[in-house]
Amino acid sequence: MKAIIVMVLAVGIAAGASAAQHKKNAPETSTPVQGNVAEQLEQIEHKWAESEVKADPAMIAPYLDDTMVQTNPDGSVSARKEVLDGIGKGDPTLKAVDLADMKTQSYGDAAVIMGRYTEKRESKGKHTMTAGRFTDTYVKRAGKWKCVASHDSVAVKE
Repeated sequence: MKAIIVMVLAVGIAAGASAAQHKKNAPETSTPVQGNVAEQLEQIEHKWAESEVKADPAMIAPYLDDTMVQTNPDGSVSARKEVLDGIGKGDPTLKAVDLADMKTQSYGDAAVIMGRYTEKRESKGKHTMTAGRFTDTYVKRAGKWKCVASHDSVAVKE
């Protein structure tokens, strides 16, 4: 548990340091992004969803930083390699991943995108859906957006 907390803090500090370096060019507070940054990150998120459906990790690999960590719905943490391996193994029941309500906050060369997802599965003629939320943190490295942290939560059914 301590290792997870340290890892999350390290990612937060790295994103904060990057944003601090560019404070002269960034507003004092973050603002919702409507333009280029939001569009770029939404395109990456859609590629990520498509890569999971197609079980093709090469589609998303260029957008995941080598230091990327993902916190999964069960609380476990996966490194970049584990994320890509999981996509490569695929889930034959996964038929679609729909993304909605995406919002982006920009902090200079760092940005956070959050939204909702719905996974549609089919197994033995039975259709199921899983809904949840995601938050992904990106840092611009050498002019390209790279995801450094990802968090997924499954929505609780009431």
